[in-house]
Amino acid sequence: MKMFNLQTNVDPACAGEAPINADCSIGECGTAAHDCAPRKAAFSLVEIALALAIIGVGLLSVFGLLSAALNTSRDARDDYQLGLIVNQIVSDRRGSTFDAVSGLFGITELDTGGNDTLWFHKDGGFYTNTPAPSLKSYYRIYATSVPIPPASAEFHLRIEYPAASARSNVTWFSTIIARTNPP
Repeated sequence: MKMFNLQTNVDPACAGEAPINADCSIGECGTAAHDCAPRKAAFSLVEIALALAIIGVGLLSVFGLLSAALNTSRDARDDYQLGLIVNQIVSDRRGSTFDAVSGLFGITELDTGGNDTLWFHKDGGFYTNTPAPSLKSYYRIYATSVPIPPASAEFHLRIEYPAASARSNVTWFSTIIARTNPP
């Protein structure tokens, strides 16, 4: 067991050498612990690079999730708007007489059957001018009616959005409309 002089903090075996710094641990003569200078705690460059890599991977995954969330939000908005438009079209067709052109959208009479193309803004507004403004519109809707004698008709809607895209989403809606006043 070594004995130290507590007043000078010197190892008696190292007589004549400089006293040990108070911030260093006491060690053997000539070792790093004996000759050390005070050091401050710090991160190495490798530790910093590793921490930045971990943070970078975390941020990339958050940005990936953000992109997916924005796409889902856009799809939900489109589906909601599409539901409103389909409701307007079907209500317009049902509210018109069976053998007349519909009042709001000008869809052909159900007695003879027909094909109509309707164009809508992204906010659901209807384009009334012809030729159809395909580059400005967001929804392109093909309305088709097939008579079912004697007193009803199949009414089909084929909805494409975005209308100007080569690869658009396609949704179908079909209903049967019965004549309220059979012939």
